[in-house]
Amino acid sequence: MLVSSLASLHDSEQAMKDKDYWFLLRGLARENGHWHDVLPMLREHYPHSEFHCLDQPGCGQRYQQRSPWHIDQTVEILRTEYLAHKREARKCYIVGLSLGGMIAVAWATKYPEDFYGCVLINTSMPGINARFDRLRPQALLAMLKSFIYLGNTAKREQQLLNLVSNYQHTRERLLPSWVAIQRQRKVRAANYLRMLYSATTFKAPQQAPFAQTLILKARHDRLINARCSDQIQAVWQVPLAEHPTAGHDLTSDEPSWVLEQIVAWRSKHP
Repeated sequence: MLVSSLASLHDSEQAMKDKDYWFLLRGLARENGHWHDVLPMLREHYPHSEFHCLDQPGCGQRYQQRSPWHIDQTVEILRTEYLAHKREARKCYIVGLSLGGMIAVAWATKYPEDFYGCVLINTSMPGINARFDRLRPQALLAMLKSFIYLGNTAKREQQLLNLVSNYQHTRERLLPSWVAIQRQRKVRAANYLRMLYSATTFKAPQQAPFAQTLILKARHDRLINARCSDQIQAVWQVPLAEHPTAGHDLTSDEPSWVLEQIVAWRSKHP
């Protein structure tokens, strides 16, 4: 009986010790519903940790709000939600995809004690990456074309999926959910443009603002130039892993691979 009680106490203490907090932040005009398979995979692998998906103003649960013109303003809004969730966590991590990565870096630069580690996925950083070397020209054209379909949600989401996913089976599987998300919580064109502008005004630091950083990139990203991740890694001197076939939405194309990279990185920095 005593042995059983001691074992239960040990398990409880271990669970509290491993109870980290993870915050996930998507990119331009995307929301928590777009994390798809990678979120339940993370929760299953880290059952004692808590995961919170943050929505930028203008997206998701905040779709009726006005998007700020500057990333620093977005940080202040999101940090209020962060503080409401964070309690006695041993460590806090943030996973930022694309624009979400820029917001994460701006956040940690202003509030360095908020996060211990960060996973940056297919992002770019003004101040490190050249302005005209970030967004691929064909991607800009595709994004502008998506405005033609503002009145046709299905065509617009198909256009965006074609840009960010390299796998036909992924596009076919996700299109219905992407269309449903936009019909329920539509991103306004004005908010889309504000978010796009905010990505041009932020300037990244020359040193990583996190104690531990992992960069994940897709070699064949058709939205953001994959060289951006290489340049950030070279300046910050942090680990980088590359997937050879996936697209910009790496967590949708290759969620298992993303999980493997995070687990391997996390295990090296307990």
